[in-house]
Amino acid sequence: VPAYAMHGIPGAGVPYVHFDLDDTAQMRTVLADSGQGLEDLSGGDFVGDDFSGQYMIDTLMDRLYRFDTLTGERTLIGWPQAANTVANERWSGAAWDPSTDTFYALTTANLGNQGCYWSGLYTIDVDTAQAHFVGPVETGGDECLIDIAIDQSGQLYALDIRTDGLLSIDKGSAVATRVGSLGVNANFAQSIKFDRASGVLYWLGYAQGVGFVATIDPLTAKPAIIGPTDRK
Repeated sequence: VPAYAMHGIPGAGVPYVHFDLDDTAQMRTVLADSGQGLEDLSGGDFVGDDFSGQYMIDTLMDRLYRFDTLTGERTLIGWPQAANTVANERWSGAAWDPSTDTFYALTTANLGNQGCYWSGLYTIDVDTAQAHFVGPVETGGDECLIDIAIDQSGQLYALDIRTDGLLSIDKGSAVATRVGSLGVNANFAQSIKFDRASGVLYWLGYAQGVGFVATIDPLTAKPAIIGPTDRK
């Protein structure tokens, strides 16, 4: 299962890499960190059946890029602007919906030492980078949603690193329902994405000082660890 990601390496920057989700030891650097803010890219996805370019969103400068998966060359699409419904709203994840050909993105906001306390759901035009606010993600609590994934039928899921759970989200109302607990203390950057060929939900995680690749059962939120990564 080929995948592309930003690879956090302590003291060595954040290169753009290609690897096999079922064999994390087979990793190739597409673009080494060149000090151009790659560490600020917080989420992305492929659009349609075009796997030559991956759309990635920048959490710090509000930029949407298209990455060439062969060379790592970045093309700036534009500046998607969040609604700024609350203070400190930043992009935190993105995923393409194959059922409607729509690119969705997620924001989070934090309040000092309280950490994340709010999330918003958006659609983004990948040709113009124009963002449309769907609404606040109503979870019934203070979850911190770090990334989203959408299956072939169009069901939207989110990973919460505050209560360490998987949520399903209604794309029309942005109301969220808790699926279940991940069973580990997940922290910092995370990513979830569906393999469109198999329907398997993959999780690039970081918990309790260990980086890993796992699958998640979207019906129960129960993870199954595939193997560790060298991210510490």
